[in-house]
Amino acid sequence: MNDHKLAAIVFTDIVGYTKRMDADEEGTMKLLARQREILFPMVKEFGGEVIKEIGDGLLMMFTSANRAVRFSMAVQEKLEDDELTIRAGIHIGDVIFEEGDVFGSAVNIAARIEPLAPAGGICISEDVRNQIRNQGDILTTSIGKKELKGVAQAVEIFQVVKEISEESHEKVPFFKDLWQRRVIQITGIYLLMSYLLKLGIGFMVKEYMLSPHLTNLIWYILLSLVPSIILIAYFHGRKGVSKWTRIELIGLPINIIAAVLVLFIVFQGKDLGAITTKLTVENEKGEKIEKLVVKNEFRKSVFIFNMETTSTDTNLIYLQYSIPAMLKYDLAQDLFISPETSLVDFAKMIEAGYERGVGLPVTLMKRMAEERHMKYFVGGHLEKEDNELVLTASLYETRLTKKISEFTVRSTDPFSLIDKISEELKRGMSLPESHISETVDLPVSAIFTDSEKALYFFSRAMRAELEKNWEDQLLYLNIALQEDPDFALAYVIIAISYFKNNEFESTMEALQAARKLEHKLPERQQFTVKYVYYVLDQQPEKAIAVVKMWAEMFPDDLEAHNTLAQRYAVRNMHEEAIGEIKVILRLDPEKYDMLKSLAEYYQQIGEYDSALVYFQKYAMNLPQQAESYENLGDFYRLSGEMELAKQNYEKAILLADASEEHSIKADLAYVHLYSGDFDEAYKGIIDVLESAGNNTDSIRAYRGLQSYYLITGQVQKSLEYYVLKMEIMSRILAPKDFMVYRVMTIEPYIHAGKFDEAVLILEDTRDKLDAPVDKIVPFGYLYIYAETGDTTKSREAISEVVELMEGFGEEIMRINVYKAEARIHEYGGAYEKAIEKYSKCLEIQATDYSLFRAKARCYRMLQEYDKAEVEIQVALRFRSFNAVNNYEAALLYFDMGDDEIGLEYLEKAVDIWKDADSDYEKANLAKEKLLSLK
Repeated sequence: MNDHKLAAIVFTDIVGYTKRMDADEEGTMKLLARQREILFPMVKEFGGEVIKEIGDGLLMMFTSANRAVRFSMAVQEKLEDDELTIRAGIHIGDVIFEEGDVFGSAVNIAARIEPLAPAGGICISEDVRNQIRNQGDILTTSIGKKELKGVAQAVEIFQVVKEISEESHEKVPFFKDLWQRRVIQITGIYLLMSYLLKLGIGFMVKEYMLSPHLTNLIWYILLSLVPSIILIAYFHGRKGVSKWTRIELIGLPINIIAAVLVLFIVFQGKDLGAITTKLTVENEKGEKIEKLVVKNEFRKSVFIFNMETTSTDTNLIYLQYSIPAMLKYDLAQDLFISPETSLVDFAKMIEAGYERGVGLPVTLMKRMAEERHMKYFVGGHLEKEDNELVLTASLYETRLTKKISEFTVRSTDPFSLIDKISEELKRGMSLPESHISETVDLPVSAIFTDSEKALYFFSRAMRAELEKNWEDQLLYLNIALQEDPDFALAYVIIAISYFKNNEFESTMEALQAARKLEHKLPERQQFTVKYVYYVLDQQPEKAIAVVKMWAEMFPDDLEAHNTLAQRYAVRNMHEEAIGEIKVILRLDPEKYDMLKSLAEYYQQIGEYDSALVYFQKYAMNLPQQAESYENLGDFYRLSGEMELAKQNYEKAILLADASEEHSIKADLAYVHLYSGDFDEAYKGIIDVLESAGNNTDSIRAYRGLQSYYLITGQVQKSLEYYVLKMEIMSRILAPKDFMVYRVMTIEPYIHAGKFDEAVLILEDTRDKLDAPVDKIVPFGYLYIYAETGDTTKSREAISEVVELMEGFGEEIMRINVYKAEARIHEYGGAYEKAIEKYSKCLEIQATDYSLFRAKARCYRMLQEYDKAEVEIQVALRFRSFNAVNNYEAALLYFDMGDDEIGLEYLEKAVDIWKDADSDYEKANLAKEKLLSLK
């Protein structure tokens, strides 16, 4: 039976044997005997086997190439000065072992190699050399490719040498060796084919709307396999069949494993499927709708800034503001684009000193786009030449502030100008030509307005809104709608304007008109219109159903989830709101403002550790932004950790630009105020006031002075600065917004004992506000009745408040109801019920330190002093230099019989109130108490 095995074959013969035999037969026969005497034991020593003698030659077999070569080297070393001189040839391969003999190509090749060796030398095949190349003490040099009889392909032969000479090195240089092995040729062809494949995949991705990550995935796979290609080419690039080497058997798996790991790391979490998906959802009526949507990862978000112009032409000046609105409207038709205009951040432009919203430097545009997490931003310059509108626009990639496209478009009318700009922007954002040409893209005149007059007045209305001129805004919008009764967006904006101007009936009429024309609205705006309509129509369940449908239909739409989070929040569904914010962060981990929102939600419900984690994550991701440290300062200030708050505000100041400094300086003033450093606090606030460059800074300063005087008991001055603040706010807030704000902040009049004035303001507000918004007024009455103890009127006000709250689905207002109910229970002596209501308030707003003080007061009245102490210490941890907190603590410790501690708190309260108004009751009670103890 034939036995196949892999073996190293060694062929030897005696140099000059034939001549020796002719000259001295007896001596030559002795050499043969000597060969047996020396070689046979050595074969056995190296684990080999002598197969047979062929004349003066020997055929030997070894289990490995390493043993065969080392045997041959040992023989030559032993015979170095001996009369017996032999040469050896070695090859490794598959042999057939039969009846004590061996057969096969390996035997033939070894026999053909042996004559190529010099006297006393050893020659080996390339396969043998590959097996021993990692043996540092075995040196070889190539003697070139040789044609061997009976072998189809030339075989490279190597000679085993004691040392490699310079000549040997020069025989086959490194690159020549690579070329001979066809490594360079094969690798080059592979890289070229890989690149062509990448281009092909890229084309398919664009044509068939596949994930752009596919192109990178294929490219990564192909490049990661280059080491394997080089390895295979090196050992198998030459013609002929060659065996797999140990290096390959180890190297190839390592390369593949490493490639898989790299691919996993780079592409983990990347969506490699289609960039669109189909969804079936139910609308607020229960109807099923199927929709093709684009995954958010693949949308192109672009921030559109107002256009610049040097012209004095009124039409051009107003087009500066309407072009972004039209562009947003037109681009929103494309599923792949999420456009937004810079008007959403107009307040930031004012703070930065650009009150007209134009002329922004690219650096500020970049920052604003980054804060909105937009991938691109665009600005432009508008002029008029020969009765043509000429707009030169620049498109930037936000992250690198790289200008990726600049183009100029011309048109005799603004509508076709917008259509041209939209097309160029799509190209600039790398949307494929096939998509641009095949996607439904209605002219902006068909969906916006086709009336230049309507556009002109719409533009003037937008400018009026920026100037806070609410009456002019309504006037111009009405004229625009007279010019174009089908101007859908104008109905949406005028509805908002009517609502701000306290014209509720007109608001609802405009929203109904917008809904009839919703086919002309971008899809996202259709949801917004429905949502606002149902909220104002007091159908809160339908309102939330619309937003849920929006989020289900567009599961990757961040705005949908954010709107849903806000709706959950106003309904006191905090866990659900937090869940939606986390969805946003999962969809877009770079939506860092959501980290801040998440932190604020956690802080609101008292989960301070979680809040701090997310504020810190925000700062880690945006370490160069002043806001990062201002956020941390706010967190520590609200938590009562004033030293940490101060440290973070000081960091923020170092990073702040001019537009941010006033805000942070005001924050630092509050830290001094809450730390008891009243002089420093006052200086800081006055500094903000004196350097105020706009209304926002002035409001900050007046609010700071209002707080300063309230804390020090100078309630009349506190009220004065509240009035100054409200004068500014009346100019910048819309009428309805101002009246609502005034109702919800009526407390300064109550602190100052001006109850009659407060009532007059509330009555005037009720007369001016349209129903049902007029039901906001009872919130103001609740503050008054809580102070005066009029429980009957409190209950009446609560009834109206609940009606408003439930009608609009604003459960967050429930805290006002709980506070009022708690005060009613206190006045009635039902302290346990009062504590229950105050606890419910804390579930809604855990950072309101006054609630802990109120609970302490109730526990004190119940003589549950241990519980009272716990609550008042929490209040003091939040605000240790609040005089009311210290006064309540003093009363508690006096009741507990700990007069020494009580006196400390009382003296602290009186010291804070040392400059209090002479008629400020709380301060007078504290001072009288202190006098009575002395």
